[in-house]
Amino acid sequence: YKVLHISALVAETQTRLNDLDKLIDGAANQLENLQQTTDVINTKQLEDAYTNVEQNTKFLVAATAANERSSSSLAIMQVVLAGGFAFDIIDRSTGGTLNIDPSDWAVRYVFAGLIDPIGVWFTVNIVFLFFLCYALVRLMRYLVGEAMGILTLRIKLNKKIRSEDGLHSFLGTKILELTDLNVDQISST
Repeated sequence: YKVLHISALVAETQTRLNDLDKLIDGAANQLENLQQTTDVINTKQLEDAYTNVEQNTKFLVAATAANERSSSSLAIMQVVLAGGFAFDIIDRSTGGTLNIDPSDWAVRYVFAGLIDPIGVWFTVNIVFLFFLCYALVRLMRYLVGEAMGILTLRIKLNKKIRSEDGLHSFLGTKILELTDLNVDQISST
C-alpha cells in the first residue's frame, strides 16, 4: 500500500475528478450560452422573414389595387368605345357619312319616320347605345365567369415511372391546357 502510494493517487484522482466536474459544468454553461445565442439568432431570422413577408404582402395588395383600378378603367373605356361603335353602326346603316345618296328605304322609313320627328332619332340612338353597352357588359361578365373556373394544380410526385406509355395514357384521360414539367433524376433505381 505504501509502495504504490495509493493515498496520493486517491488524492490526485479526486483532484482530477473535481477538475473534470468543473470542466463539465463549464461546458454545460457554454452549451446553455450557445443555445441562448442560437435562440436569439433564430428569433431575429424569424422576425426578418416575417418583415419580408409583410412587405411582400403589402406590395401584392398595392399591385392588386392598381390592377383593379386599371380593370375598372378598361371596362369604362370598353363601354365608351361600344357607344361610339353603336353610333357608327346606326349612321352607316342608312348611308350617313359614306358620301352616297341614301337609298329609297332609308328615305321612306328612317328619314320620314325617325329623323324628321324631333327627338326620335336621338332616342333611337340612345336606346341602341344602351342595348349595345348592356350586351358588352354581359359578355364581359360571362367571359370573366368562364375564366374563374380555371384550376391550377401543382403536384410533386416522387415515384419512379414504370411505364411512360401508362403515364401518357393516364394524362390522356385528363383535360390539360398547359403543362409545365420539371423532372429531376434522383436515382436510376
